[in-house]
Amino acid sequence: MFKEGISLESTSEIPLTLKARMQNGFRVEEGCILFLNTEYYGPGSLELDTTKNDYEFFLNSVEIENYIHKPSDRTCITTGLQFSKELLQLLKSSFQERFRVFLEFESQGNYTSAYCKVTFHKIRIGIDPEFKAGYQALVKNEAALFIE
Repeated sequence: MFKEGISLESTSEIPLTLKARMQNGFRVEEGCILFLNTEYYGPGSLELDTTKNDYEFFLNSVEIENYIHKPSDRTCITTGLQFSKELLQLLKSSFQERFRVFLEFESQGNYTSAYCKVTFHKIRIGIDPEFKAGYQALVKNEAALFIE
Protein backbone atom coordinates (compact mmCIF):
# COMPACT_ATOMS: atom_id res chain seq x y z
CA MET A 1 0.00 0.00 0.00
CA PHE A 2 1.26 3.45 -0.80
CA LYS A 3 1.89 5.84 2.06
CA GLU A 4 -0.54 8.44 0.67
CA GLY A 5 -3.16 5.91 -0.40
CA ILE A 6 -2.53 6.70 -4.06
CA SER A 7 -5.34 5.71 -6.38
CA LEU A 8 -4.18 3.62 -9.32
CA GLU A 9 -6.86 5.08 -11.57
CA SER A 10 -4.78 6.85 -14.14
CA THR A 11 -6.24 9.95 -15.72
CA SER A 12 -3.04 11.97 -15.85
CA GLU A 13 -1.74 13.48 -19.03
CA ILE A 14 1.62 12.21 -20.13
CA PRO A 15 4.20 15.01 -20.54
CA LEU A 16 4.91 15.71 -24.21
CA THR A 17 8.58 14.79 -23.96
CA LEU A 18 7.63 11.42 -22.47
CA LYS A 19 4.89 10.84 -25.04
CA ALA A 20 7.41 11.63 -27.79
CA ARG A 21 9.68 8.88 -26.43
CA MET A 22 7.19 6.22 -27.49
CA GLN A 23 5.70 8.02 -30.49
CA ASN A 24 9.13 8.31 -32.12
CA GLY A 25 8.67 4.64 -32.88
CA PHE A 26 10.63 1.45 -32.57
CA ARG A 27 13.32 -0.46 -34.39
CA VAL A 28 14.01 -4.15 -34.75
CA GLU A 29 17.56 -5.31 -34.10
CA GLU A 30 18.52 -8.98 -34.17
CA GLY A 31 15.02 -10.04 -33.13
CA CYS A 32 14.71 -7.37 -30.42
CA ILE A 33 12.11 -4.59 -30.38
CA LEU A 34 13.66 -1.36 -29.13
CA PHE A 35 12.79 2.30 -28.84
CA LEU A 36 13.94 3.97 -32.06
CA ASN A 37 16.41 6.40 -30.50
CA THR A 38 18.48 3.96 -28.45
CA GLU A 39 22.04 2.78 -28.91
CA TYR A 40 23.72 -0.20 -27.34
CA TYR A 41 27.15 0.40 -25.87
CA GLY A 42 28.04 -3.10 -24.68
CA PRO A 43 29.68 -5.89 -26.60
CA GLY A 44 28.21 -9.29 -27.07
CA SER A 45 26.04 -11.53 -29.15
CA LEU A 46 22.26 -11.60 -29.20
CA GLU A 47 21.92 -15.26 -30.14
CA LEU A 48 20.26 -16.39 -26.89
CA ASP A 49 16.71 -15.42 -25.94
CA THR A 50 17.85 -14.55 -22.41
CA THR A 51 20.38 -12.11 -23.83
CA LYS A 52 17.70 -10.58 -26.05
CA ASN A 53 15.40 -10.06 -23.05
CA ASP A 54 18.22 -8.46 -21.04
CA TYR A 55 19.09 -6.25 -24.01
CA GLU A 56 15.48 -5.07 -24.39
CA PHE A 57 15.06 -4.47 -20.66
CA PHE A 58 18.25 -2.40 -20.54
CA LEU A 59 17.61 -0.26 -23.63
CA ASN A 60 13.85 0.15 -23.23
CA SER A 61 14.05 1.51 -19.70
CA VAL A 62 12.41 4.90 -19.08
CA GLU A 63 12.77 6.69 -15.74
CA ILE A 64 9.46 8.53 -15.50
CA GLU A 65 10.53 11.03 -12.83
CA ASN A 66 13.03 12.54 -15.31
CA TYR A 67 10.12 13.71 -17.48
CA ILE A 68 8.02 15.32 -14.73
CA HIS A 69 8.52 18.81 -13.31
CA LYS A 70 8.57 18.49 -9.50
CA PRO A 71 7.71 14.77 -9.42
CA SER A 72 5.73 13.54 -6.43
CA ASP A 73 4.76 9.98 -5.57
CA ARG A 74 1.30 10.56 -7.02
CA THR A 75 2.44 12.12 -10.32
CA CYS A 76 5.16 9.51 -10.84
CA ILE A 77 2.96 6.48 -10.30
CA THR A 78 -0.05 7.80 -12.23
CA THR A 79 2.09 9.03 -15.13
CA GLY A 80 4.03 5.76 -15.12
CA LEU A 81 0.82 3.74 -15.21
CA GLN A 82 -0.67 5.81 -18.03
CA PHE A 83 2.59 5.64 -20.00
CA SER A 84 2.68 1.84 -19.49
CA LYS A 85 -0.86 1.40 -20.78
CA GLU A 86 -0.32 3.59 -23.84
CA LEU A 87 3.04 1.97 -24.57
CA LEU A 88 1.52 -1.50 -24.51
CA GLN A 89 -1.33 -0.42 -26.81
CA LEU A 90 1.17 1.09 -29.24
CA LEU A 91 3.33 -2.06 -29.22
CA LYS A 92 0.26 -4.26 -29.78
CA SER A 93 -0.88 -2.15 -32.72
CA SER A 94 2.62 -2.00 -34.24
CA PHE A 95 3.76 -5.64 -33.94
CA GLN A 96 2.27 -9.12 -33.95
CA GLU A 97 4.41 -10.27 -31.01
CA ARG A 98 3.28 -10.25 -27.38
CA PHE A 99 4.92 -7.81 -24.98
CA ARG A 100 5.25 -7.29 -21.27
CA VAL A 101 5.51 -3.79 -19.84
CA PHE A 102 6.99 -3.57 -16.37
CA LEU A 103 6.34 -0.65 -14.01
CA GLU A 104 8.52 -0.31 -10.92
CA PHE A 105 7.88 2.32 -8.24
CA GLU A 106 9.45 3.40 -4.98
CA SER A 107 8.36 6.29 -2.80
CA GLN A 108 11.10 8.60 -1.61
CA GLY A 109 9.03 10.38 1.01
CA ASN A 110 8.49 14.12 1.19
CA TYR A 111 12.09 15.18 0.65
CA THR A 112 13.10 13.80 -2.74
CA SER A 113 11.31 12.69 -5.85
CA ALA A 114 9.84 9.26 -6.30
CA TYR A 115 11.50 6.61 -8.42
CA CYS A 116 9.39 5.17 -11.21
CA LYS A 117 10.74 3.12 -14.09
CA VAL A 118 8.90 1.62 -17.05
CA THR A 119 10.50 -0.91 -19.35
CA PHE A 120 9.30 -3.51 -21.83
CA HIS A 121 10.36 -6.64 -23.63
CA LYS A 122 8.99 -9.06 -26.18
CA ILE A 123 7.63 -12.23 -24.56
CA ARG A 124 9.71 -15.21 -25.67
CA ILE A 125 7.73 -18.34 -24.85
CA GLY A 126 10.66 -20.72 -24.27
CA ILE A 127 12.24 -18.68 -21.47
CA ASP A 128 9.37 -16.52 -20.26
CA PRO A 129 8.50 -18.12 -16.88
CA GLU A 130 12.15 -18.14 -15.77
CA PHE A 131 12.79 -14.60 -16.97
CA LYS A 132 9.69 -13.19 -15.28
CA ALA A 133 10.41 -14.99 -12.00
CA GLY A 134 14.04 -13.90 -12.08
CA TYR A 135 13.14 -10.26 -12.59
CA GLN A 136 10.51 -10.35 -9.86
CA ALA A 137 13.14 -11.71 -7.45
CA LEU A 138 15.43 -8.76 -8.19
CA VAL A 139 12.82 -6.10 -7.47
CA LYS A 140 13.05 -4.65 -3.97
CA ASN A 141 10.87 -1.58 -4.47
CA GLU A 142 7.46 -0.81 -2.98
CA ALA A 143 5.46 -1.63 -6.06
CA ALA A 144 6.01 -3.64 -9.20
CA LEU A 145 3.48 -4.38 -11.90
CA PHE A 146 3.64 -6.48 -15.05
CA ILE A 147 1.17 -5.46 -17.76
CA GLU A 148 0.48 -7.78 -20.71
